Amino acid sequence: MDISHIIEAISQRLQERFGDGYKQYIDEMPQTVEAPAFSIQFLKLEHTPQISGRAKIKIMFNVKYFSLNGQLDAADHALQIQHALKEITLYDETVLLAKGAYSEMLDGIAHNFMYFDFLLQEEEEKTLMGSLYLKGKDDSR
Repeated sequence: MDISHIIEAISQRLQERFGDGYKQYIDEMPQTVEAPAFSIQFLKLEHTPQISGRAKIKIMFNVKYFSLNGQLDAADHALQIQHALKEITLYDETVLLAKGAYSEMLDGIAHNFMYFDFLLQEEEEKTLMGSLYLKGKDDSR
């Protein structure tokens, strides 16, 4: 699983919920934004080792909404965005739940912060024995 897979799932869910009338920006923002639009930004990754070669991964995003119709419309969309993204499905049918979601209005833009966490099984590099030779009393080699 890659961060890009989560971003794709967020983007797809926004498109399903809000339709094609919204421009989407991922990571990079141009100088001028064509509103109405969404911006999906990766903010933070936490990696906490667990027992048995697993790790707890916590990834935080900011999904911004740029409104054509002012701050009240942006606030309404913030609620709809949090509802739409409470659960996303990745390409491999893995379902992730949004946690710790909250919204802030800054300069008329709805900032929707949320994180997704999951356990990741880290693959251990195994050294396999190449060959085994046994020598006993009756071995005439």
